[in-house]
Amino acid sequence: MIKNYLKMALRNFKKHKGYSFINIAGLAVGMACCILILLWVQDELSYDRFHENADSICRVIQDINFSDHSTTWAITQGPLGPSLKADFPEIVNFMRVTGRRFRLTFEEKSFDEVLGMADGSIFEMFTFPLFKGDPQTALSDPFSIVLTEEMAEKYFGDRDPIGQTLKADNQYDFIVTGIIKKFPQNSHFRYDFLIPFIFGRELNYTVDNWRNSQFRTYVQIPEGMPYQEVVKKISGYLFKKPTLEKDARLNLQPLTRIHLYSDYEFDDAHGDITYVTIFSLIAFFILLIACINFMNLTTARSANRAREVGIRKVAGAVRGNLLRQFFGESIFMALVALLVAIGLVLLLLPAFNDLAAKELSLWSQGSLQTVLFLLAIAVFTGILAGIYPALFLSGFQPVQVLKGTLYSGGKGSGFRRVLVVFQFSLTILLIVCTLVVSNQLSFMRNHKLGYDKEHLVYGILRGNMRRQFDAVKEELLKNPNIVHVTSSGTIPTYGYNFSNSLWRWEGQNPDEEILMRAAFVDYDYCKTMGIEILEGRTFSREYSTDPTEALIVNEEAVKVMGMESPLGKHLGRVGGKTRIIGVVKNYHFRSLKQNIDPLILILSPRNCWALFACLKSENISQSLEYMEKVWNTFAPGYPFSYSFMDDALDSLYRSEQRIGTIFRYSAVLAVFISCLGLFGLASFMAEQRTKEIGIRKVLGATVPNILLLLSKEFTKWIILANIIAWPVAFYAMNKWLQGYAYRINIAVWSFLSAAVLALLIALFTVSYQTIKAATANPADSLRYE
Repeated sequence: MIKNYLKMALRNFKKHKGYSFINIAGLAVGMACCILILLWVQDELSYDRFHENADSICRVIQDINFSDHSTTWAITQGPLGPSLKADFPEIVNFMRVTGRRFRLTFEEKSFDEVLGMADGSIFEMFTFPLFKGDPQTALSDPFSIVLTEEMAEKYFGDRDPIGQTLKADNQYDFIVTGIIKKFPQNSHFRYDFLIPFIFGRELNYTVDNWRNSQFRTYVQIPEGMPYQEVVKKISGYLFKKPTLEKDARLNLQPLTRIHLYSDYEFDDAHGDITYVTIFSLIAFFILLIACINFMNLTTARSANRAREVGIRKVAGAVRGNLLRQFFGESIFMALVALLVAIGLVLLLLPAFNDLAAKELSLWSQGSLQTVLFLLAIAVFTGILAGIYPALFLSGFQPVQVLKGTLYSGGKGSGFRRVLVVFQFSLTILLIVCTLVVSNQLSFMRNHKLGYDKEHLVYGILRGNMRRQFDAVKEELLKNPNIVHVTSSGTIPTYGYNFSNSLWRWEGQNPDEEILMRAAFVDYDYCKTMGIEILEGRTFSREYSTDPTEALIVNEEAVKVMGMESPLGKHLGRVGGKTRIIGVVKNYHFRSLKQNIDPLILILSPRNCWALFACLKSENISQSLEYMEKVWNTFAPGYPFSYSFMDDALDSLYRSEQRIGTIFRYSAVLAVFISCLGLFGLASFMAEQRTKEIGIRKVLGATVPNILLLLSKEFTKWIILANIIAWPVAFYAMNKWLQGYAYRINIAVWSFLSAAVLALLIALFTVSYQTIKAATANPADSLRYE
């Protein structure tokens, strides 16, 4: 039976090659796009699921209520993990982790690396197996280190790395005690090096202090136990501890939800379930547009299959036989299209990986799983594309067909119009979304941030540069092209150094708890950054008390404190001497997704690790060369590493840039696939109206009259598609924009541009067929039938 259906499918393919190729091209492009996006979606959904204990591991987070707002922190206090395990039998194990940058050296090799500081239980809870070393003791000594095999080869070559010594910052000696495989890409935290968490004591980290939240804490609960049951028991645990925040409750976040469901403060998870949903819908929409092409072209050619259906029914075929035949034909076409789609995917995957910043592979899940996945897409596409044509064609009545009373292509023409309208509605929806996302990205790039990002260079202070920063600064300023130099404990894209609600000021309500952000800065910070001073002054060496008593606040801090004249007012601990000496204009020290929070600038050069230099626009390359010479003088052995502030700001919006690019490519593909179908449909409609056009021309109709006649129907379809797409696009984009504290208003021109673009593309697509039909010789047209 399958062999017979295959023969009929091949015969039909050869009989209508032109339309078959259009169908296959549309389905192939649609499936290729769908496969690429679904590979990305599958990778996003797979994060942290490779751990054997994934279902029983949770991250501890803090839900904190302040007087003016509530927030969630992804970091916790140092002693929390061991304390929870000691006090609650439901906590089977715990692991704390944080990262720090070191300069690692082995003999002549020296590199900057980020080391993960973790408890030894990381090898018990998580599936990061050691293939050299003992997982029970690998991180038991404060000066032990575990590294990936890639890093072992980088530093030690062919030598046995176990027992070798790596020197960190020319100060600490770490002994290699274990080798692990590289952390998988779908792990929400990844380190090439691990050192013991207790080493943090050497760095004066608050490992044993309840009064600071700094680390990520993970706990393992009994297998099968709902994590909500554990939350009920530990929620109020911090009320009994000497933490800074008065109203902080513990909560748990399942490990497998961290990557996609983490819109928390102090979190570096980069996924977003919203984008997974959006891209999944885009994949389905593109595939649906391709399937609609198939439906339209197949049903439009129904007259060519009608006699076949009539004869088969007279010969005894029932509707079920015909349904199987037509479904078989559509699935056969989908399978042929799948082969083309696989070729397109293999061709485009490297570029897609660059765009998505991933290492996706078509065969990463294993050959059998991949084949089943691809076949499932092909069969689904074949059924989806073939369901209406199969029902439509198998429903012909043999009496009508054999009498010739079935109007060629007329049956189902109304539903075909609906399909075309729906198809272009999806296309216009993608075009509008592309324009809105592009506008928001442009807005974020050009929005005034409150400081001057142009020609602003920064780098991490290395070696002796922090201790000798005044000398570094003096040497840099000898170059006339370097205008200002300063240092800071943070950069605007990183936000601030710490947050707490311990600040007290004159006239404050004793029950009021306001979260303040604080950043460590050096002299000339505001001048170098171009931050405007609204009141008072900035930090100055002329005032000997500035390092111990002076603070600068932003407008938002003045607002929440309710001060009319903040200068000279006390701000700090009760009985302290710190006073406000200046007020700066609000500036964005985080992403435009967040509002500007109250900020306090603290003069503390010893806590500053980032160098900032404002350069003249001329001779930037020479200025950088000079900076490198100064760098090498004060930090020999450390490579000169710098970034421009505008590049750092762009990195804040990488996910938005990616979604904008994918929207743009998706819209182009949607237009291409829609135009393929529209071209085929226009060709068929012009063919069906050949006699009518000939009669009209004989009766005096001009070429413009004929063009208007043939284009009018397509124009109506596109206008109706816009009416349907606009409200859906507005709702979707308005909801997306709510995730940004600073956002555009959706402009009318985005919708009008999409409408005009869709109409012009549609008319251009059908123009060849309409002009060909309008300019045909009427004598040939009337002889046609």
